[in-house]
Amino acid sequence: ANEKEGRFMNVMLGQFEGIIVSISGGKDSQTIMGVVAKMAKEQNYAGKIIAVHADTGAEWPQSLPHCQFLANHYGFPLEVAIPFRNLPDHIARRAGILTGTGKPFWPSAACRYCTSDCKRAPIQKVIRKIFPSKNKESLMVVTGERREESTKRAKLSERTEDIQLSTKDRWVIKWRPILDYTLENVWKHISDSGLPRHVAYDKGNDRLSCSLCILASDGDIRNGAIECPELAERYMKLEETTGKTFKNGKSLKEILNGGKS
Repeated sequence: ANEKEGRFMNVMLGQFEGIIVSISGGKDSQTIMGVVAKMAKEQNYAGKIIAVHADTGAEWPQSLPHCQFLANHYGFPLEVAIPFRNLPDHIARRAGILTGTGKPFWPSAACRYCTSDCKRAPIQKVIRKIFPSKNKESLMVVTGERREESTKRAKLSERTEDIQLSTKDRWVIKWRPILDYTLENVWKHISDSGLPRHVAYDKGNDRLSCSLCILASDGDIRNGAIECPELAERYMKLEETTGKTFKNGKSLKEILNGGKS
């Protein structure tokens, strides 16, 4: 990880009036918190740094407390981004509208409205509120994608302009500092920091997302259902009333029963 951190030296934080670190509480966002904090200290950064956590209403109950712990440790104020409609209600509403049309209402890899509506849009709203673009300013949004996570993420650029947030008076850059980190690099960074990791990993999760995520492994979903049993019951009832399965071709009930329907 030290060799990889060496390339951060060409990123000068001082050119940005504000830095926004997007954190879920997972291992990758915990790592970028440490990266940004170290750089800010080394470069004597005098601008504003905030951490933003999107609470979809379907998170692990330990996620927000862990984000708050990390923010307190690094001295960054934490902003919580709340969607206009929480994710479980959003899914139920789409089910009511789309049932009978043949169109799917559950989120999917091809239709990740869970991310766009309940994470990205609320985070952007928080950023616009804190940095209202009344004065010409440059901002940097830091996120924790890594190339090895998926073929789509493998094609991402380390730095790109955020065209949705940029205006004539506000220039916003997206920065993905750990894009080339391996899983080993991430865990080493956390181990070296001496800070605890999210409890989901101690319970066996491979990744951290919403407690019941359609893109998660079956094992991660089963762990999430133990933490959020009421949400699991709500989703299974939705499957029963609509006939549409949580995953394409696999019901949540089947997943929670270890593959038995």
